[in-house]
Amino acid sequence: MALDVVFKHPAALRKYQRNPFFVLLEGYCQWLIDQRYARTAICGKIFHLRYLTKYLIRRGVTKPAGINWEHLQRFLDTWLPKFCGPRGGRGGQAKVIGFSVTSFCRYLTVSGIIPPRPTVMLPYQSLLKEHIRWLYEHRHLNARTVEKRVRYVGSLLDWLGANDTPPYKLAALTPHRLQDFLLQRGGSPGSAKAVEVACTLRVFLAFCFGRGYLDRNLSAAIPCFRRYKLSTVPRGIDDETAQRLLDSIDRQKPVGLRDYAIIQLLYTYGVRAEQVSTLRLEDIQWSAGRIRFPPIKCGKTVIDPLTGDAGDSLLAYLRHGRAASLHPEVFLIDRAPWTPITRALVPWIVCNRIRKAGLAVPVPGARAFRHRFATKMLAEGHRLKSIADMLGHRNIASASVYAKVDFPMLEQAALEWPGEES
Repeated sequence: MALDVVFKHPAALRKYQRNPFFVLLEGYCQWLIDQRYARTAICGKIFHLRYLTKYLIRRGVTKPAGINWEHLQRFLDTWLPKFCGPRGGRGGQAKVIGFSVTSFCRYLTVSGIIPPRPTVMLPYQSLLKEHIRWLYEHRHLNARTVEKRVRYVGSLLDWLGANDTPPYKLAALTPHRLQDFLLQRGGSPGSAKAVEVACTLRVFLAFCFGRGYLDRNLSAAIPCFRRYKLSTVPRGIDDETAQRLLDSIDRQKPVGLRDYAIIQLLYTYGVRAEQVSTLRLEDIQWSAGRIRFPPIKCGKTVIDPLTGDAGDSLLAYLRHGRAASLHPEVFLIDRAPWTPITRALVPWIVCNRIRKAGLAVPVPGARAFRHRFATKMLAEGHRLKSIADMLGHRNIASASVYAKVDFPMLEQAALEWPGEES
């Protein structure tokens, strides 16, 4: 049995055998083993399920056939917060137990023991669908931008208490209420999140006015956070610091091989974090000596020669660091179930490695390597058009910010200081 392999102590095993849900726990344990979870991780997940099984028994559910989504959702939404307290308990106990129960629910669904989770219809779902369709057809936004915009709009409608009947309680919106929402949910004034939330609300309010859900256009009530174009100077990581960062990574472990390969790609090609996270095995053309990075943010596909350092780091990771997986993405997380890394994980890896190495970087993150790459190309005499092509920009204006660090060209444009006349 799977539990015999995981739990070595006879007393612990007998306790689970007396559990009325022993069959489910046995199948769940085998499912985790098949996904190559570590023994300690399996023990922790099975141990956390005792809270769920006790809850089910108290509710009169003593057989696996009696489990349904209503019980599971009520446990996560009602009982668990009360048990762990408003702050989640010591060490984030509520979050850890919630992760284990969510994983168990995924096993129950995959195994066909319970049906898939029913789709929760929001009270303003029809308004969201109409707005999404309008963003695609009239604003021509890509899917990632639409997803972000809809998340902010949903937060506003939740805060407002919108219903499912036009005009969806939108008449209750006033300039003062909108500004209160921005102060509570929009981040600090002037931050990137505040600018994005304000832009989202202006577009949504204009949409509502055009569809007749508002009797006046409230988009003018959203404050504009002034941000000047080209007001900053790109600050990247210098070559010496980048080499020290690469040398500080321990490549004796799989996670070190992965992080080294990721940072090596950022250092060599100056690509975005999402281009690294979405890199696929088929994008590495070993025989042709090329590597292909997918287009991001409506940019262009970047095809570069595969350098020796980048190729060696990728090969070492694929041979000795990457777990066997059916996922086509190159980089996976370092533990079961070994799913592809996300876009947000790449800058976290860079910042974490910089912190561990004790290095001082003006702007820590993946973008520091992109600024370094463009600045170095400019110092070597490449034109802005070539830099824009290497960075994947369709418009040369996107790379014009790097002209501010072209100091030899700026010296030629500078006027002589007027001398003193006698």
